[in-house]
Amino acid sequence: RQLVEPSDQQFTKRLDVVGLDIVTPKDSKVIKQAQQRLREAAHDTATADPVEINFEFVQQSITEPMAFTNGCFDSIICCFTLCSVDDPVKTTESMKSLLRPDGGTLGFVEHVAVKDEEPYLLLDWEQRRFDRAQQLLAHNCHLHRSTDDILATVMGVNASAPGSARAEAKMLEGSE
Repeated sequence: RQLVEPSDQQFTKRLDVVGLDIVTPKDSKVIKQAQQRLREAAHDTATADPVEINFEFVQQSITEPMAFTNGCFDSIICCFTLCSVDDPVKTTESMKSLLRPDGGTLGFVEHVAVKDEEPYLLLDWEQRRFDRAQQLLAHNCHLHRSTDDILATVMGVNASAPGSARAEAKMLEGSE
């Protein structure tokens, strides 16, 4: 949140980081280590000046009402979350509402279902075959969920357009 804040004719460099998860790490050292690593890495790369770091951990689901106002985040990073939530559309809509409407960034790492037109027959079979067991053993993780399509639809991105991640991946596959 608020990477740079105006203050009396000069800018105070501050980085607010919010970690949100439905489960608090069992080892309290994990959060302290994250805070320490952020502080060690925090400096303005142009001036080498230190950047003030504020770190907050919130234990709750992103689909629950939050204390944050719409549009208050510059960026959100989502890692292996949309495969496990009960309602990935609602979750993505919540993230979209929290992002700045004039250029907020959503970064994500997710595994997705193999598309019918893709040549990964064995992976497709494995995803479908082991999906239910994965959900039971790995906190509701769906191996065969079309998370990329959900993200594209909710965020208003054409996943097949030139320049999109899926189009870029297809171009790379063809060049090998």
